[in-house]
Amino acid sequence: MKKITFILFLLFSTINTFSQKNSYGLLLGANAYDVQISNVGNSGSYSKYNIGGFFEHQMSNRFGAKSYLLYSNTDNGDYIFYSNPDFNFKNTESKTLQLHLLIKYDVSKEYNKGFYILGGLRGTQLLNVESDRFNNLDDEFFKKTNYGILLGVGVNFAKHFSLELLGDRNITNPNRSDNYKAKNLGAYLNFLINIESLLKNNQ
Repeated sequence: MKKITFILFLLFSTINTFSQKNSYGLLLGANAYDVQISNVGNSGSYSKYNIGGFFEHQMSNRFGAKSYLLYSNTDNGDYIFYSNPDFNFKNTESKTLQLHLLIKYDVSKEYNKGFYILGGLRGTQLLNVESDRFNNLDDEFFKKTNYGILLGVGVNFAKHFSLELLGDRNITNPNRSDNYKAKNLGAYLNFLINIESLLKNNQ
């Protein structure tokens, strides 16, 4: 009986400790890209809005792991094909689902207090792309998935909020054809609301 009681106490303590190091919340933001494509002219892209959620696990006093799942509605501009003008399309708009996996390093010795550095990987699933001439560019021109590297800085403020600026560089070609290799340099501006700490503060 004592062994069972001890095991239950140990299990409860472990779960309680683990939950104290986890947080979750809402993510709002936007992103913009400078798009360079071989044999194609593009005016760049910017998101109308990004919305999603985040989960964060504190690993130590300075290190943590973060994951973002967000939906993005993006204006991709115009595509001008130098070798095939008949394929030109304009007013391109895409909808994507993105997963960001990040490692966070707090500059101060106390976690979630002040400035931090973070970096990791981005995975993007293309849901739909439309333009003035085509409704299924995700089948004709773009790949369904693409990946990138993220690196940036952030700051925690007012106990429950964070503001981040993340640079992004693609590591796979988002276009189907190797004749149209893309080099995308972009940035994400994220505003995070820590719902877990807000709920705990109101208890």
